Amino acid sequence: MTKKGKVETARELVLRALFRTKKDTDKNSRLYWNTRWLLNLQHDRLTSTVRSQLFSVVKELLSQHSCENVLEVGCGAIVPLRDLGDATHLDFSLKALKRSKLDSFICADITKRIPVPDKTFDATFSSCCLMHVPDESIALACAELKRVTKKLIILNEGSDRDLAGYFGGLVCEQPFQVPQEAEMEVGLR
Repeated sequence: MTKKGKVETARELVLRALFRTKKDTDKNSRLYWNTRWLLNLQHDRLTSTVRSQLFSVVKELLSQHSCENVLEVGCGAIVPLRDLGDATHLDFSLKALKRSKLDSFICADITKRIPVPDKTFDATFSSCCLMHVPDESIALACAELKRVTKKLIILNEGSDRDLAGYFGGLVCEQPFQVPQEAEMEVGLR
C-alpha cells in the first residue's frame, strides 16, 4: 500500500523496485519515464473539466499576447494542447510521443538543447514538466526554454520553486493553481 492507502499494482511495484529513491529517478529520468509508459503506468490526469479550463486559459493568454505559435513542453501521451492550431509538441520520452499518435513532434531533453533556432516560438507552455527536472538542472532547462521563446512563458507547475526569475525579459504567466486531489483522475490506462 502507498501512503494514500491505494493498493499498488504489480507494474507500480516493478517501477518502485527499479527506481528506489528520488536520486535514482533524477539520475535516470528518461529511463524512468520510458519505463512508466512501457508498463502502461500513467501519471495523474486532469479531469476533462479541468483540462478544458486549462486549454481555455492558455488560448486566452496566447491571444492576449498576440502569439501565433506555441511550444508545448513535456506533452507526454496526453498532449493537453493537441487541438490548438499552431502548436509544436515536445517530450523526451519517445514512448510517450509514439502513444500520443501525433503526426509530428520533437523528442528532446530540455536540459540539453532543443533542436530549433533561437526565438522560434512566440510562446512556450509547460504543464507539470519542470517540476520533474532535478534541482541541479533547472537553470539549464529554463535557459533553454527562454532561448526558444520570443514573448511568453506559461507555466502550470506543481512545484515550490520560484521559476519566474529564470525567464527575465519574457512575460511569465502562472495562472493556474494545482488542482485538488478531488479534481484529479488517478490510475492506469
